[in-house]
Amino acid sequence: YTIYNREKIEIDRALEQLDELRQTGVDETDDDRERFIQGEQEMAQIDDEIKELKQQIDFLKVDKLQLEDERRDIARDKAKIELQVKNLTEGQSAAQQARTRYQNDLQELQQQIQQREGELAGILPEYNGKKEQENTVKSQLNDAEGVRQRLYAKQGRNAQFRTRRERDEWLRNQVEEINVALATRKAVTMQITEDIVQLETEIGQVDNEVTEIRARIDNRGDETRTISTQVQQAKEERDRLMDQRKELWREEAKLDSVISNAQQELEKAERFLSHMMDQNTYRGLVAVRRIQRQQNLDGVYGTLAELFQVSDKYKTAVEVTAGTSLFYYVVDTDETASKLLE
Repeated sequence: YTIYNREKIEIDRALEQLDELRQTGVDETDDDRERFIQGEQEMAQIDDEIKELKQQIDFLKVDKLQLEDERRDIARDKAKIELQVKNLTEGQSAAQQARTRYQNDLQELQQQIQQREGELAGILPEYNGKKEQENTVKSQLNDAEGVRQRLYAKQGRNAQFRTRRERDEWLRNQVEEINVALATRKAVTMQITEDIVQLETEIGQVDNEVTEIRARIDNRGDETRTISTQVQQAKEERDRLMDQRKELWREEAKLDSVISNAQQELEKAERFLSHMMDQNTYRGLVAVRRIQRQQNLDGVYGTLAELFQVSDKYKTAVEVTAGTSLFYYVVDTDETASKLLE
């Protein structure tokens, strides 16, 4: 009895030690499980942060490309403006040189004009005196010529007519010729008067046309200003639309990046799912999705796992309880199922 009692005491002590070790292991297992779950959550959080940072990097790349395009456009515009400024500067310099040259020429001409005016002022009194003498001499010459012609005419008439009757007849003929010439001159004068009236009428029409053209020119200036304002507004609208288009391009690139990241995550999840499930089942799911897309079938909803959500703490229980039934494909009717199976 003493021997067995001693063995029993040793065995009880060993059992107590084993029970303590078991209890300690259970506690450590719970702690490890909690640390594992916490680590999984931290890893998931880090993965989310990595995804977000990658997405932000893609956005920044898109912004960088947009800004580089804008920088190139601005540099090109800057080069154009600098070339225009250079041309304007050179043109201004040439204009300044031409202006200086013209001013020098103008000064020389003004000096020559003053010199000639001085010479003219000295010559003009003598010229006026000579001109008066010339007029006096011409007047005397004309008077003498008239007297000479009258004397010649009188001498000729006395030698021309033998009797008074012939002289009177000749005078009547001269009067008739003069009357005819006078009538002709009156007719010509009337025609000239009519022509003058017509010309005055045409001048009035031309003046009206000139006034109308000037009015149109003035209105054209207003139209030009209006068109310039419209052109400026159109340029501003174009710039606004170009900025809006760049912004839309940037948003489109960001959305493409988001879609690409989501597509990569989906492919990653599908690859992970394919490793976690039977290959035949996975190929069957892929085939069902392909058939649905090709034939555009309605009433094909997806796998059971895709159609509901559970809390993270219940996922393990749901996976153990449902098993492979999570990959059952849900459809609306038996006819749809038959189509897919065929």
